[in-house]
Amino acid sequence: MIKGECVCGAVRFTISGPTSQVILCHCSICRKSVGAGGIPIIIASNQFFNWDRGLDSIKSWSKPVGDWTTNFCSVCGSPLPRENDSNSMAIPAGLIKQGGDDLKVQHHIYSSYKAAWDEIGDDGVIHPRNSEAQRVSANKNTHCDARTAVPLYFGRTHCLHVAIEKLNTPNNQNNGSI
Repeated sequence: MIKGECVCGAVRFTISGPTSQVILCHCSICRKSVGAGGIPIIIASNQFFNWDRGLDSIKSWSKPVGDWTTNFCSVCGSPLPRENDSNSMAIPAGLIKQGGDDLKVQHHIYSSYKAAWDEIGDDGVIHPRNSEAQRVSANKNTHCDARTAVPLYFGRTHCLHVAIEKLNTPNNQNNGSI
């Protein structure tokens, strides 16, 4: 089980099931939205995600042009979980307060847009312009990539739909539920 909250604790949530590993988006929009080198997120199925408190403190902002929305706490300004697609939530990994100890960065997307001072120093797969990811509609759930025979989870970061590998780890059971 993963528990998370914003900086001030006004908004809290629980994830009671499997999640993706960490996906770090380096695009300029995500960098600006958090004031950092990118936004690390995890994806969880709606059936496992629950808002515990603070719904009245959640505010949203949408970019006037394009498909990009962010949620934030109206009290402290922390970025908050948001709809990833109709079946899942994108959760900023920095909000995790309890659990998630086995999470690792698995993918760096839009790395060609990273800040000049940002150095990628982990083992996550680097996708310079997300060219290796496949764009799909939000109603598709899985696909098997013939190049690698790896089942992929189709989700969306704050920027675009991307393909994320499912993992068979103790916290991330590959049961087709995310």
